[in-house]
Amino acid sequence: MLKRTILKSCTLKLPQCELDMDLLCWGSGDLGQTGHGRAGDIGPQEAHLREFTASRLGSVKLLACGSSHSVVVTETNKIFAWGNGTSGQLGDGERAVKDQPVEVRLPQELNGQADVDVVGLACGSRHSFIWTATGQAFSFGNNFYAQLGYDFQRSDFKEHQLAPRLFQNPPSSLKISQVACGERHTLFALEDGSVAACGQNDYGQIGSGSNENAVVPHLVECVDHVSKVTCGANHNLVLTARHSREREGKREEERLASLELGCTQPGI
Repeated sequence: MLKRTILKSCTLKLPQCELDMDLLCWGSGDLGQTGHGRAGDIGPQEAHLREFTASRLGSVKLLACGSSHSVVVTETNKIFAWGNGTSGQLGDGERAVKDQPVEVRLPQELNGQADVDVVGLACGSRHSFIWTATGQAFSFGNNFYAQLGYDFQRSDFKEHQLAPRLFQNPPSSLKISQVACGERHTLFALEDGSVAACGQNDYGQIGSGSNENAVVPHLVECVDHVSKVTCGANHNLVLTARHSREREGKREEERLASLELGCTQPGI
């Protein structure tokens, strides 16, 4: 009954509901995070961000929200952000609140290399990560807790990063397959199924066995075969394929043992 009432309400109050309503954003807009060009709360009846259509800014394929900022990636790999940018988390080179979408450019684009396939996007409270099909990751925003994973030997490594910077400090040469952001920490899934973390560690969310912040990404021991990662403010959720691989390995051992005994192929 409740579902029918909601649908009827949408039909009556939102006659513009159509298949091309690609992106909706509503809720608190005090810091411009709804992207509607004005402060204040926005309801679902006025949530349509009309700029994001194929004929204008582009249709959206990826989206993420931080504490008070929003970031999207279009089908043509253009990146847009809006909301609170006072820590650089919008990646547009400024520290300011933007109540409408601004374009974010990766270093390759600035260097004339436009062929970048963005496959992932994640936001922490005040930081953002983007990664590509080639396993490269770019981050921007607050780094006071080293959640961006930059070189801690730089005197300015805790300062806000105002534009996307290539992440060059992984714990190995492996490519990044996925990134997840907590409030002040970041989790990296690597191509070999391992996982690393950096940033604030007050609750053990880095997985290092201590509560010291990790100023460089730290491999989480005893966690492998990772396929998916996500973060809460101060905790992590990881999906692994450990058990299925163990079963496959056991079946292979049994098959080889049978072959040695001559049980599976008579006449050999």
